[in-house]
Amino acid sequence: MLTIEKINTDNKVQVKRFVDLSYRLYKDCPQWVPPLLVDANLPLNRKKHPFFEHSEADFFLAIREGEVVGRICAADNKLFNDYHKTKKAHFYAFEAVNDLEVARALFEAVTDWSKQRGLDTVIGPKGLSPFDGYGILVEGFGERQMMTMMNYNYDYYPKLIEAFESLEQSGIIYNAGSGYTEHDAIADLAEKLHKLTPEARKQVWGYCLYHEQDAARALKGKFLMLSFGALDDKPATVLKVGEAVSSALQERGFTVAWNGTVHERLRIDPYS
Repeated sequence: MLTIEKINTDNKVQVKRFVDLSYRLYKDCPQWVPPLLVDANLPLNRKKHPFFEHSEADFFLAIREGEVVGRICAADNKLFNDYHKTKKAHFYAFEAVNDLEVARALFEAVTDWSKQRGLDTVIGPKGLSPFDGYGILVEGFGERQMMTMMNYNYDYYPKLIEAFESLEQSGIIYNAGSGYTEHDAIADLAEKLHKLTPEARKQVWGYCLYHEQDAARALKGKFLMLSFGALDDKPATVLKVGEAVSSALQERGFTVAWNGTVHERLRIDPYS
């Protein structure tokens, strides 16, 4: 089961788990230049980092069976927003294993955090200071970092972020592995829909999901089944949702099998 936990930055053990993830993920990657530990820990030090003198940020871990499988930071630069008259949040320090469920859950945590503060846009990756680096690597994965202020990430990172953002921005909400049965997963989606603002809720027209039993079968059979549907429950709309989800996944390198009807679920094969 996957859970998202907001860490207590005064707890050294939790801070260490957040910081150590990148060193573990990239330990066999010759292109990654590890930052000094003092630099990696500084953004989580609310007493020493100047960002916290005027703004706020929180840090989240994705935990599966006791193991850290992802992390992210959600931040509100209040000086920036006051000056530019905007309501932007930004994410930072995103790291994850190659798993769409983990990425989706982390970005959902950032989205919820932002909405609770009245922010209407999420941008990033953007650090807490200019020295933390900006953006995500989309090409040149075989090259070594020139300096630690330049970001490095695996080639699947853009695919995970783009797939999540594409579905959410098109009005298709997503549930990855929450709930034991499809009925449970749909109930969780209904709760997610209820948490949206009235304006955001109006933009939602479809959904896709897989539940815990689907995930268990995927681990045994190496493929994953996805359900999809429409809020108006009209066959023509349901079909459009299936086409949109299939296209979003295929555009990012996933192999999708589907007969193009509303009666069959999407199949991602193989799935890791």
